Amino acid sequence: MNVDQLFSAPVITVDRASVIFAGKRVADTAILAADAALISIEPLITALETASRNWSLLHSRQPLPKRVILQADLSVDLRVPRKVTYSAARAGYPDVSFAVNRVARP
Repeated sequence: MNVDQLFSAPVITVDRASVIFAGKRVADTAILAADAALISIEPLITALETASRNWSLLHSRQPLPKRVILQADLSVDLRVPRKVTYSAARAGYPDVSFAVNRVARP
């Protein structure tokens, strides 16, 4: 059994319709799934960079945890989480933990 310590990290949610970060839709899942190219999700990068700056302002003496949690429905095309992780890494969050929902949400 693998056990990790609990941690706080930004959560990116992906369902059949949207990619959501901080309660805001940053991309359309169907559009991302339709394109086979590994592309950046610019609105997600911008939102993560803003979260990083906010962390630095609020926690000036602590290093930024470079981890995000990707919560995705199992039914989502794998191209989408790949683009999310690529975008997160470009925004300075190379460490991605996955949380998978077995049953797709409506």
